[in-house]
Amino acid sequence: MEKKLGKLISNLDLQIRKHKSLLSMLNKKLDAVVSQDWKKLQELVEESNPLLAQIRSLEDERVKIVNEIAGDGSISISQLVSMFETDKNDILVRKANELSRIVKEIESLVVQIDTLLKVSLEVIDYTVALLSGNGSSGVLYGTGGREEKSERNIYPLVLNIKA
Repeated sequence: MEKKLGKLISNLDLQIRKHKSLLSMLNKKLDAVVSQDWKKLQELVEESNPLLAQIRSLEDERVKIVNEIAGDGSISISQLVSMFETDKNDILVRKANELSRIVKEIESLVVQIDTLLKVSLEVIDYTVALLSGNGSSGVLYGTGGREEKSERNIYPLVLNIKA
């Protein structure tokens, strides 16, 4: 049992390190989106794929270890700790809490990046529609900067330029 718990702690340590790397990479992605460095963003996306595969593999391994210990791979660390009295319980809880905190930070960054990318795409769509002469069903904003849902098309800017 102690050996399996040690294996679980090692797995959580590795997951924490990989998730910290992912967090660092996401911060770089956020910087790339903010500075509109799309080439750098693409490089970072390609770089993150192997890291995500490693994290997925580690999580599969964690589920397998927990299944070996408790017979159910889907139980949480806190549930696992309540099942057994060992000197490793505090370490397990600390590691699980740290991993949970990092995952929440990752979720927050992903939401920020997603929002910024959506806004960038809306601006691009609106600009292309404006310049190309095609109507766009872009987002309109009302008083207070709140988004208004509207079905009306936004029509192009008509320029009267003499050649």
